[in-house]
Amino acid sequence: RQKIVSAGINIWNHAWYLGAVKQADCPFSDMKVGEIPVRDAIWTTPDCEKFLETARMLGKPGYVVTFFLLCRYTAQRPSDVATMTRPQIPEATIVLWQMKVRHVNGEILAVPIHPKLAQHLATVDSLNLVAKSDGRQVDLATVEQHCLDVRNAADLSHLQIRDLRRTACVEMLVSGVPMAMISAISGHALTRLTVLESRYLPRSQRHGAAEQAMTAWVAGQRSG
Repeated sequence: RQKIVSAGINIWNHAWYLGAVKQADCPFSDMKVGEIPVRDAIWTTPDCEKFLETARMLGKPGYVVTFFLLCRYTAQRPSDVATMTRPQIPEATIVLWQMKVRHVNGEILAVPIHPKLAQHLATVDSLNLVAKSDGRQVDLATVEQHCLDVRNAADLSHLQIRDLRRTACVEMLVSGVPMAMISAISGHALTRLTVLESRYLPRSQRHGAAEQAMTAWVAGQRSG
């Protein structure tokens, strides 16, 4: 939404420069980009279980569950998850194409599979992971519509599939995983993870992390 507002202001300013509109008429003039709230919804474990149970109850295709679990346990964008294929899972790792901030090209990163995801993927035998019964890849719009149906039927309308990526990052933060390591998995910029940390990590846990950091720093200086 911030990008949309910024683009709207730029377009309006350009139109004003050309004399097509009056600056005072700009619909974005009283809207500050910084005031637009950032989504902060998080899926709880009961939420996830309710979604999966509802998907099965509604008789949704198996690829809906696969798509959900991939989003849940890879911390990747839904658009990237929808195109994952079997070669991306050599033995116990998933090869992820990470698009790093300010880099034109991404880099291949081998990330270990979460045990719960590995257990499910053992039941998927098609080349495309999010696939129909004949093995053909399902387009993102189709699987997202199924997810929307399930979400609404499960009374989880306050949540979105894309919130699963944020959920994974928050869970890693709460578990004490350093932000640099989380970034290596999710592809988030460290600045974004810092925002998540300040918003979700309990104050007491941040204090404990600070103590651990100091202890490790001192130990490193002594060994050096």
